[in-house]
Parts: sequence; C-alpha cells; structure tokens
Amino acid sequence: MNNEQRLFPERVRATCCGLRCATECWVDPAALDSFLASLPVDEVLSFGSTLSSGSCHFDVRFGSAAEEAGFIALAHALDFGSGFRKELHEHCNGLGAWLTMKAGLERMHAASGGACTGAEWLAALDAPAVSRLFTLPSPALDPLTVLILRVAHELARGLRAAGIASMTDFVRGVLARGSDTPACDLVRALVETFPLAFNDVHEYEGQRVCFYKKAQLVVGELYYRFRKEDHRFDFPDAHRLTAFVDNVIVATLRKAGVVSCTEALSQRISRCEPLPSGSRDEVALRAAALAAVERVCTALASRDPRAPPPLLPMQLGNWLWGCLGKTPEYRKYERHHTKDTVFY
Repeated sequence: MNNEQRLFPERVRATCCGLRCATECWVDPAALDSFLASLPVDEVLSFGSTLSSGSCHFDVRFGSAAEEAGFIALAHALDFGSGFRKELHEHCNGLGAWLTMKAGLERMHAASGGACTGAEWLAALDAPAVSRLFTLPSPALDPLTVLILRVAHELARGLRAAGIASMTDFVRGVLARGSDTPACDLVRALVETFPLAFNDVHEYEGQRVCFYKKAQLVVGELYYRFRKEDHRFDFPDAHRLTAFVDNVIVATLRKAGVVSCTEALSQRISRCEPLPSGSRDEVALRAAALAAVERVCTALASRDPRAPPPLLPMQLGNWLWGCLGKTPEYRKYERHHTKDTVFY
C-alpha cells in the first residue's frame, strides 16, 4: 500500500519501523529482550490506560465533555518547550516544560472566561500576554514565547479558514462524521487543518518519516478520558495509535539500553548540544524509540497469537513517559535538546 493511502497512525508505524540506513542509533536486540523479560506488564497496562499521571489533569471546571475535549486539543497543540527545560527550571521555579504549559493553559482559561479555545481569542493574543500567562520572565525564554504565539495564531487561522468558531466545535465536527475510524480521522484532521502545530513529519536521506506525536496524543487522551462516559470518544480504532514519542521516551529507552546510538551522538546529548528539529540525529533517535516500542508490543502479542494484544504501543509509551521516565534514576538521565520544535 502506498504510504499516502495509509491511515495516519499507520504511516507513523510504517515509516519509523521501516527507516533504512539509520546509522546514528538503533534498537539493541539483546537489550530489548532483557527489557521485555523484566517488563511489569500488569503495571504498564494499569498505568498506561490512564494516559499519564495526575500531573496532566487540569485545575479547570468545564461545562461539558465537548468543552473539555476542545481544551485538551488546545493544550496539546501547545504541549512543547522541552528544549528549554534548563532555562525553565532556572527561571520558572523549577518547573519543566509541561508543568509550565499546564499552568499557562489554566490561566488562559481563567483569563478568557473559558473562551480560550476560540479563534477570536487566540487571534488576539500577543507576546506580552503570552509571557504573562505562561510566566516566562527571562529574555532567555523569549524564543519560547514566540513559538507559543505562532502556534496560537495558527490555530486561529485554521479555525477561521474552516469556518469553525473554536477547538471545541472542531473536535465535535470531526466526530460527527460517523466514520468507522474516528481516531485516525481526528489525527488526520488535526494535522491537515493545523500543520504548524501537528504535522510532525521529517525527511531522512530522502525517506519521509512521520511521528504525529501531538495529534495522536490529543486523540489518545480523549479516548482514555471520555470513552466510558461518552460513546463519541470510545474510538473503535484507538488501538491503531502509536507511542507519542518525544525526548523523554527516547531518553528512557536509551537509559534502559534498548535504544543505542553512536558515541559521538551520545556525547552531543551529554553536552546538551541542541539537535535541530528534523536533523538526522533527531529523526533517527525518535524513529528508533518508536520502533522499539512496536517491537516490544509485537513480541508480547506473539506469545499467544489467539489472544487480544496484551499491550498497546500507546500504553507502553505512556508508562515510559509518565512512570519509568519519572523515577529519579531515569529523570536525571540527559535528554536530547531540540529548542526549535513545537512537537515536544
């Protein structure tokens, strides 16, 4: 099947697992087997099905599931800044990227009276407002302010071009289509309507490599948040989603030895040298991590081909990000820094 014809999550799976000639990093088969043998599958299933820890729950009162769904879409459009981790720790009371963004989003909701998912409110944002809402006091964080503003304005443009008032109405409209693949359709709609925020696609030696990290994260969170209380979000194709690979998952798998890379690349990461978005090193790292997650899940499923898949890639990814990756030993392991990305 031509890659353009694949459902969007399947594009991710095919291009990352099929990446050829990635000499910068790779999946270590022996380390993967060892990781698999010690994997606490029941724990991973339990944690992974919550999407993540309580740190992702918003201190916001929503009027409906649809309103909250729109806010979740906005939140993950703005879910980036990991490359500014050290600057954020220094200037924002020790908070990392996600907690900084989460607090800013909650202030946006309060300041707008709940209208922050709307095109008009997003279009009116300016740099001083972003700096104030997200508490970005240092000039060292000005580039992050610019990126936040660019994404907010793109959301506004995309909504206006589609004749849609808000992210809430956007999500509601996609799900109202009645498709057999609503999860994949929502990933595609986010990517195509808001490409700056969600079109997480790069080139590696002429090969197109797809991740769609944030678009899949929106859909995965909606699924786990609402599937038991609102049938619109009980996506029959949710199992197709891949892991939502960022630098935390990469670092966690590198620390576990499952993903290996050249000594030169390891030294660059240890020295906190920026890896530009879309560079060979950055693409190869993320693709290897995604392929490793897929291989773990495939190996588990092969133990009994007649049984349902015991573990979904997004569940394993959630556990790597929010559980194993948050333990002290793994948390202090150096992550790669990519400041010029809005994808993580």
